[in-house]
Amino acid sequence: MSTTLQVYPRSSKAPSFQEVLELASIRTHQQLLARGVAVRPNLTVSLRSNETHEVLPLDLSSPAKWGTSEYAWFAVDGVPGGTDVSCWLVESDELEYWELLTSEHPPAIAVRNEVLACLSSGVCWSFRRSAGQPAVIAFVYGILAAAMAELTDGFVFSDDSAWEYARFPAKAHEVYDWYFNPEKALDPKFAKWANECLAAISNAAGA
Repeated sequence: MSTTLQVYPRSSKAPSFQEVLELASIRTHQQLLARGVAVRPNLTVSLRSNETHEVLPLDLSSPAKWGTSEYAWFAVDGVPGGTDVSCWLVESDELEYWELLTSEHPPAIAVRNEVLACLSSGVCWSFRRSAGQPAVIAFVYGILAAAMAELTDGFVFSDDSAWEYARFPAKAHEVYDWYFNPEKALDPKFAKWANECLAAISNAAGA
């Protein structure tokens, strides 16, 4: 089982891999500290082949866009696992899905014009977290998605329980406010999960 967070940009210009890493690192440290965890994970990124998973050449100053035969792998130094990120072009069936969602899902209805503006960029990044990942990966991949949305003036979305469905679509500042924040959780099971993960992150680092 896995969960995903999609990012739809408003800006047509993709940030560089370095810009994503730098902002995601800053926001990760800020958000952990805001939740009482004094840990500073060191984030890394590589580009890999979908077929063989071999590491491919990567210029960190290049735009964070890649083909369907590749994926980006974001990880944390010293921690097993990571999040794999796909990049794709928005196709007609996805536009149809959003047409339905912006007429039925209240949070999407409220920001319909914003959603349509972002979809018109024609690009999406999908951050995936597979089951059994360390707690810090579960935290980091959400902040990574929010950082990408912040850099592109886009929004984050998930409909597979990456976090509470009623929260999505969301802008970056909203994700920073409630993602893995036990006090902001709408559902007690998410509050419990957040508390457990934050404790695990703190304990693993000896914080």
